[in-house]
Amino acid sequence: MKEKESIKTGAEILKLPAVEGQALLDNLPLEQQTKLVLSLPVGGQRQKLILLSTQANHLVQALPPEDFVWTVKAIGEEDALSLIELSSDEQLTYAADLELWLDGQLDLGRLAYFNELLFNCGPTRTLRWLHSLDFELLVLTMERTVLPVDREDTPDLPDRLSCRVTTPDGYHYLLVKLGADFDRVKKLIDFLYQEDQPLFLALLGNLGTVPLAELQNQALRWRDGRLADRGWPEWEEAMELYQPASPLTATKSAPLPKGLDNAPHYPLEIRFTGRLFASALAIVPEAQKQSVIASQLANLINRVMVADGMPLTEVDSLNRAALRVQGQLEIGLSLLGAKDPESAATLMGQIPLIELFRTAHAAIVKRVTRAKKIQASAQNPLIPMLGSSAVELLDALLSRRPRLYSERAQQVRDFGEPGDLTRLDQALERIETALAIAMALRLRREDLPEPFPENSHPESVEGLSLDSWILTVFGHHCLDRNDSQAPLPARLLPDLFAGWGKDPGQFQEQLSEWLTSQFGKDLPATMDPWLASVRQIYFELSQHDPASVDHRYVEGLWILTE
Repeated sequence: MKEKESIKTGAEILKLPAVEGQALLDNLPLEQQTKLVLSLPVGGQRQKLILLSTQANHLVQALPPEDFVWTVKAIGEEDALSLIELSSDEQLTYAADLELWLDGQLDLGRLAYFNELLFNCGPTRTLRWLHSLDFELLVLTMERTVLPVDREDTPDLPDRLSCRVTTPDGYHYLLVKLGADFDRVKKLIDFLYQEDQPLFLALLGNLGTVPLAELQNQALRWRDGRLADRGWPEWEEAMELYQPASPLTATKSAPLPKGLDNAPHYPLEIRFTGRLFASALAIVPEAQKQSVIASQLANLINRVMVADGMPLTEVDSLNRAALRVQGQLEIGLSLLGAKDPESAATLMGQIPLIELFRTAHAAIVKRVTRAKKIQASAQNPLIPMLGSSAVELLDALLSRRPRLYSERAQQVRDFGEPGDLTRLDQALERIETALAIAMALRLRREDLPEPFPENSHPESVEGLSLDSWILTVFGHHCLDRNDSQAPLPARLLPDLFAGWGKDPGQFQEQLSEWLTSQFGKDLPATMDPWLASVRQIYFELSQHDPASVDHRYVEGLWILTE
């Protein structure tokens, strides 16, 4: 048998024969067993290791409520009945608080599903579950599903209602309301009467005595209070996450919050990949990481899910929120001067993580403001001509939660690193410069011919990019032609290419001189990113043989074949 000191993870125990693994696990203190369970990925392996222990009930209940819930959700409730049966009241109440309420309203369908899960765990666990529920919630359930009726009135009920009457004792008659699941409601009533008659009678006695709205508000207050104790914010509090903060504000922020008792472990199990944040997390002192850092991370993830309206108990929500938190923290650490994991770890020990998040958000909001100015400018009709990547970038940045469009990956994602801001700045500069040049040249989309001339390439305005239009106007200038609303005749391309030369640097110099003549003193200061992108376009153009150029393969110019 392996010595217990040599066991590092729960995965090692699961590889052993069951009897040997059980003996080894039982020889460890509960705290160490819990650590071994939490060392496993969220999911079925955790359940296997827990059930291997002869102290399975204590081991389940030692899990932080958050880790219990995410483990059950990853496995699937019906496949995790063993864990549900062994769970503590706190754990299951936490799961119910997250699961049973939608937009401040009790979801009876979800509650019925929870009841069914507990019925499958046996009467003892079911009764403990019902006792752990708030009394107001049970009364509210009865109010919304049953209506007391006199025995003498039952024969006179319409046919569609007479079959919906149930009585657990032949004395109390209850009509199950239309819309409620008769079988599930009857099963609950019969169980309450058989297992806890005082609770059953108390519920009946409270029917009709308190308005439904008051019952629901009271149950919701209990629920919100419990969730607040575990770091869940109300919506207004969650939205504070998206209140921008300057680096100066962050460094003058309040002291670090205290960690939760029995702090959630799941944030430390997420595979963070940020160069600064993930590396700093690896060297933060273990005691600080397990309490203060884990509690703050859980709070940030909770805030994102609440503020963004994500389902609170879906693993996908957790992963998406964690990814956003990681990106914001990575950027925030950089903006506050972290250069390496050591300096990042120091900052995380001095500044609340929420302030790092808000600092990063402030930097992103500045870019959003630039994007809004672009969209609101007089050149708005030209925006579709910037190209699909530019349009995607602006749309992503101006969405409800600013995101980044990656041209290389051709997908929208959350901000993930400081370099994202640099690349975004360059992209915005290219867009702003192209629009500024179009304005200086008095280019207006509505002035373009409709339809385009026959044998025009591209064939319509939808295929003409703003950069290609600007280069075409520049081509007219170089050929001593003065027409900004017409394509370049293909027969003139050899002369044009000869004048531009083979050297992209020479071409860029000519273009810069021409733009300076158009702008005068108003030449945009951020011209370089746009010039670099256009220079690349010309580099590709210059690969063609001017004497035998095929317009079908010429991109970057508006051409007319004759």
